[in-house]
Amino acid sequence: MNKYGHFLFLMAVMLVLQLQVGDDRQNPDELLNSLFATVNAQDTMDQEQPFQPEPDESVFLSVYSPEEAAELTANPESPFWRDVTGITFDRRINTGEVVPALHTDVRSRWTDTHLYFMFVCSYEEANLRPNPVTDVQTNQLWNHDVMEVYIGANFVDITKYYELQVSPQGEYLDMKIDQTLPGIGRGDEWLWDSGWEVKARHNPEDRVWYGEFRLPIASIDERSAQTGNEFRINLYRLQGPHPGRGEGLRDFIAWQPTFEYHPHRPQYFGRLKLVEKP
Repeated sequence: MNKYGHFLFLMAVMLVLQLQVGDDRQNPDELLNSLFATVNAQDTMDQEQPFQPEPDESVFLSVYSPEEAAELTANPESPFWRDVTGITFDRRINTGEVVPALHTDVRSRWTDTHLYFMFVCSYEEANLRPNPVTDVQTNQLWNHDVMEVYIGANFVDITKYYELQVSPQGEYLDMKIDQTLPGIGRGDEWLWDSGWEVKARHNPEDRVWYGEFRLPIASIDERSAQTGNEFRINLYRLQGPHPGRGEGLRDFIAWQPTFEYHPHRPQYFGRLKLVEKP
């Protein structure tokens, strides 16, 4: 039942109640006339105001670029990124509670051969790996501060996708995931090589860090890149130190919360859509 149906139903109930209790403040004919006048007025308003659909908060648009970025800068104000808008997220993965201090901005672009992501990550307290290594990937990078992109092109078997992680120090980890296997991510998934490129910048004075990566589309999708293609995707951040025993859970936020402290729940993923312009 739409909102007008609800309105008609409520007015009918009011009419019946007035007849039952003998309410003489307004006779039935006057009540019916008022009802029809209200409905007619609403119809006139609907004709004057075009329908405006609600934005779909589970769809993330990746904007086409005819040229590749000259270089990765991890700078949202660079010519490649400054006119692109994306999505923001700051909700706890398990409860959906908003955490303003962990506000995260993510943008995406695509070319004929590559998929790009740019993210801006605010934080309260950093948890960085000592002696970072940035020329080879770092296994189990999620034990420290990290931005994670889970993405896949398989809409038939949603348990198959890819996990891409970047740290504030430019460390990285890319994995091919099978969500049906035990101990997800703790086996040999990290031996997969996507061929991606990563760049990060950390500004501890402002408590913010920036990350950018360029991913060959062919590494995650058999289709040729074209407008309208979609991917299943979710975005996560692990941030801050591990609490002491009995002191709760480490900060873990998600674009699409899974409502448990676990990211490998592909049934909650949103969609990334390749578009010409936003």
